[in-house]
Amino acid sequence: MKIPELKPSERFLGKYAVPCLAGQFKSSEMPGVATRYRTQFGEDPTCDVYLRTKAPEKTSPWMQAKLEQLFERDGLTAAVAEGLKELDGFNHLDEQIRHDIKSHGYHPYVFLREVILDEIKQVVLILIDDVGMDIVHEHGGTIYQRGERWYLESIDHYFRYASKFEKYPVKPDRTKWDAMFPPPPRGTRAQKDCSFLYGRWESSNEETNVLRAQVGWEPIDRSDCYYSISETHIEGFRCPSGGPVVSVKRRDSWITVQFMVRTYRATRQFWCDGSRLIEDDGTVYRKRHRNGS
Repeated sequence: MKIPELKPSERFLGKYAVPCLAGQFKSSEMPGVATRYRTQFGEDPTCDVYLRTKAPEKTSPWMQAKLEQLFERDGLTAAVAEGLKELDGFNHLDEQIRHDIKSHGYHPYVFLREVILDEIKQVVLILIDDVGMDIVHEHGGTIYQRGERWYLESIDHYFRYASKFEKYPVKPDRTKWDAMFPPPPRGTRAQKDCSFLYGRWESSNEETNVLRAQVGWEPIDRSDCYYSISETHIEGFRCPSGGPVVSVKRRDSWITVQFMVRTYRATRQFWCDGSRLIEDDGTVYRKRHRNGS
């Protein structure tokens, strides 16, 4: 596997105004991982790569060594396989699949969402998922290195790391965005009926990047993302482990959802007209069906 092409970026983890190097690769480029997933679901998910260095315009010796180990010497595959060794919860699966996992490991059934190399914190994080199998997906999966070993932790491990950058939000030019999706006038009362929000929403990569082009933003990959929202629960792209809904507030077409992720209270804001659900980064989702249908 080759080291992905990395370019200077001002969007660390896709949403923080922190200088970094960023790139992407397809699951099919990574040996051993997601092979069963791609066969079973016919998808080839994209993984985002973020490098945080002391000098973002170049890679340091520490970073270069990590890149070579993980990508050129297949250390990324080995890290995922090792991190998943102690994973259990397979009893409900078909006997043939259980035998395959016992023989080959679980890493062929997972795919990577993000790889983070942070030279400043001396941290390497690998964010994984297994939508459809739902062994890891239920609580999210973060593989991290401690000493010479790799371990699996829930998505909380990633959230604790990412929370340190909340004070550096990206502030794009929102002039055209605000013209297309004007915020509700000051003093607008919250409306009670949010029933049109509830259901499963699946991303449209094409519509997302058409919209982002209209407001003057760079294209992004938003393939195979979703949200499943009900009056009591939310899960999806920015909350893969999901959580109970604390409150839903609607003002015109803007909806704010507060929910719990373990011990953290998180907030997501959407623009929604019943047929489209749009996040504030321009990601467009279309409703596919209502929950429980």
